[in-house]
Amino acid sequence: MERDLAEQRGWLDKGQMRDVIAVCQTMPGPLAVQVAIFIGYM
Repeated sequence: MERDLAEQRGWLDKGQMRDVIAVCQTMPGPLAVQVAIFIGYM
């Protein structure tokens, strides 16, 4: 997911992607789903 969104599409830089992952790790549920929802919200 990081490779696709940060490197290929350029939607986020690597620092932002790592921040999103860190925030989403505190939320309940599958991490990949939470990251996708958060990035869609952004």
